[in-house]
Amino acid sequence: MRQLRLVLVLPMGTAVLGVLLIAVWLRGSEVRDIEKRVPTEDARPPKVEEVTQVHNPGTLITGTGKPADDEGSWPRFRGADYSNIVRDAQGLARSWPPERLRVLWQLEVGEGYAGPVIHNGRVYLIDYDRQKQEDAIRCLSLGDGSEVWRYTYYVRVKRNHGMSRTVPAVTDDYVVTIGPKCHTTCLDARTGQLIWKMDLVEQFGTKVPPWYAGQCPYIEGDRVILAPGGEPLMMAVELATGKVIWQTPNPGGWGMTHSSIMPMDYN
Repeated sequence: MRQLRLVLVLPMGTAVLGVLLIAVWLRGSEVRDIEKRVPTEDARPPKVEEVTQVHNPGTLITGTGKPADDEGSWPRFRGADYSNIVRDAQGLARSWPPERLRVLWQLEVGEGYAGPVIHNGRVYLIDYDRQKQEDAIRCLSLGDGSEVWRYTYYVRVKRNHGMSRTVPAVTDDYVVTIGPKCHTTCLDARTGQLIWKMDLVEQFGTKVPPWYAGQCPYIEGDRVILAPGGEPLMMAVELATGKVIWQTPNPGGWGMTHSSIMPMDYN
């Protein structure tokens, strides 16, 4: 008998509780008049002002370094004749002194695989300043490593296996660099004064390669040969003016790679 009462009470109690909960829910869901509240100017959250950062379009900084009195030259990627062989040096030592070799000078640079070139007692390299977010084309004294000049410009580059990875090309008068994001710059090799610069992405439809640009510029006579791999496959630019002398078509839509242009003898 007792079990029967429990069987009857439990369902009835559950039903009553359910009715009460429905009643509470319906009472709370009654349609009520809601007063429209329009925020006043003072009540609105403060507007965040967009800060327009003045990015560096190009700045030349003159240092105290003096070119060394040295006639040695390694003016571009793989050397003067692209053989990667030094032909006018005394040769490598066959033995080293037991004591540590004397360090003439050293300096810290940004991460990457960029290499320097040497010409007329100067060392040229393209560096990256992570703090300022700037490419830095640097001219150093071969004698003591002090900076003769540097030319910087803003470009946002993330740490992607390092940043800079190209080798400049230099003559008596000009030095040309290609930055990680395909910014190509021609400067006066002695003073660092800007001759011209171009953005291959913006101007010629270049797509920045994975892990950034690795192409090194190729100077031939009075011009630099570039391979944008965008609208033109290759092109020649006059060093003195930045004027495009010729372009080749790109019917296959080939993109820029990490390879550099190499000259060759044909027939």
